[in-house]
Amino acid sequence: MKFEWRKHEKALYGAKSIPALVDIHTQKFIMIKGSGNPNDTDFSDKVGALFSLAYAIKMGYKSTATKNILSNEIHDFTVYPLEGIWKQKNANTKSAVGKLIKENLEYTIMIRQPHFITENMTTSVLERIKAKSQILFIVKCVLILCRTENALRFYILVPMMMNPLLLRKWRNLQRIMN
Repeated sequence: MKFEWRKHEKALYGAKSIPALVDIHTQKFIMIKGSGNPNDTDFSDKVGALFSLAYAIKMGYKSTATKNILSNEIHDFTVYPLEGIWKQKNANTKSAVGKLIKENLEYTIMIRQPHFITENMTTSVLERIKAKSQILFIVKCVLILCRTENALRFYILVPMMMNPLLLRKWRNLQRIMN
């Protein structure tokens, strides 16, 4: 059986046009931290390193799982999408307020891993890739367990300021979270 997050985790990854509070359970991510303009090659190299690791983990799991396959066991999975957390350094300085200065961005980019992928699996794949790969940022990849109780999920099709009902709902949900 193939584990497909698009089917099993619609509550987390199904974008809705109305902001909603969602409960997020403990999750595992492979991630890299960085800073600077996301249009630079440094950023795309880090994305490439993450996806190289994610697909190597997937293929390693698949080759091991298919040797011991039972009809109801997971033997393959779909790689999760790239996710990120962004913030701007010095965002509160007088010259930066209200402006996006890409060179001042700090980010953590990550790809979630299914619950059945263990730290040992990730570490062995990472060591194997490091030994035979020329991928520059692969050494900076780490597996992190993230615990989050709840989050706001939203997908904005129009600027929120132009839709007072959405803006009000968003602010109410923020109050609930804080």
